Amino acid sequence: MKSVEQLLALLNDTNGLSLTLDDIQFSTPTVLTPESQVGDDNPANTEILIVAKPNRKPIGEVTVRYDRIDLADFSTLRDPTEIEVMLPMTHAKLLEAFNTHYGSALELADIDVTTDIPEDIEEETFVELIASAGSLAYRGSILLTVIPGTIKLGNVIIVRALSGLEYMGRP
Repeated sequence: MKSVEQLLALLNDTNGLSLTLDDIQFSTPTVLTPESQVGDDNPANTEILIVAKPNRKPIGEVTVRYDRIDLADFSTLRDPTEIEVMLPMTHAKLLEAFNTHYGSALELADIDVTTDIPEDIEEETFVELIASAGSLAYRGSILLTVIPGTIKLGNVIIVRALSGLEYMGRP
């Protein structure tokens, strides 16, 4: 589920609503610190402004607090293993391998694509995947052990029923 869909589902489930993205829009999330929430009964790591779209009901805007998922927490979901990424490595290929490995659905908008990652690697390499500041559902970073991907024969030989061998010089 996309980040925006996750946040919308959380908002609706918590409040017994059925709002859609046609009704509201989310601002860029703001990081909250423990110091900024002294005495708060419901501390959270993120705050966001929700604004009703024009000519929709309900109207107005409201600020809500919630906890975004820390990318480092993904490491607790599976035993640490190497993630295989096809080369040359790009943010998109790294994210695809991450999603496959963890069964997640992060999008490029969820990660910081301005960070440098090595395009070509020959051996196991550590690569940090960093959440973008604007991700609605994720924050932080995770250090991944990446190995260069291999092309599997079964993925490139699609047609497996062959015919047409000929005698030498004759059809």
